[in-house]
Amino acid sequence: MENPISIFVASRHEEDRNYIIKMLSEQNDFFLVGIEKDESNAIIKSERLKPDVIILDLQLSGNNGIELVSIIRRRSPSSAIITLCSRDEYFQKENMNPPLSIMDSVEMFANYVYKAGISGFLQKDNIDKLALAVRNVYSGQYYISDSITVRILNIFLLTRALRTSEKNTAVLTPIERGIVTEIAKGLTDEQIAKNLHYSTGAIKNHLTEIKRKTNKKNRMQVVVYSIQYGLIKLDD
Repeated sequence: MENPISIFVASRHEEDRNYIIKMLSEQNDFFLVGIEKDESNAIIKSERLKPDVIILDLQLSGNNGIELVSIIRRRSPSSAIITLCSRDEYFQKENMNPPLSIMDSVEMFANYVYKAGISGFLQKDNIDKLALAVRNVYSGQYYISDSITVRILNIFLLTRALRTSEKNTAVLTPIERGIVTEIAKGLTDEQIAKNLHYSTGAIKNHLTEIKRKTNKKNRMQVVVYSIQYGLIKLDD
């Protein structure tokens, strides 16, 4: 196949690696360029191979997942990164004891999305969606596990009051709010177009205007901003 998606996998656990490799091998448009189980070698190989997509198990680095992702992002800036995490995975912030669960830490998630440069965040419970996640991030979009998305969006709703003192000047039209709500569900432009009865090109044009209005660079930043300022609701 012409121009297959090159993929590099880094995971500490053999069972996880084997399952991921099996799933990827079933896709005709994927090409596995490397596999690694060691953190240091994962950094070296990601820089040397510069794959289209890196699948990175956060357990590879213990509690320093953000730091590892940041390093790999600097070494291979053209690669889209999908991180894998388990429901009970923990993140150790400085001077924090006990550490926060990934599912409970808004700041940790924000660091991943805004600072570390992650394109996909997949819970291992939803590993069957890995192929979809790879295609999404390869096309420049984001992919967040459904179970994680709902949890994160609910947290942002609960903490939105903390941002009420900040001025919001963005005004979204009904169709723009509908598009952002669909993005929050993890849908692609094609899926959104089908659901809202628009062409894919029209959805992309609307999204460009939404980014301009909200002064945000990517889809997930738009979603977070819209929830924080009450521009969309989960039950829209």
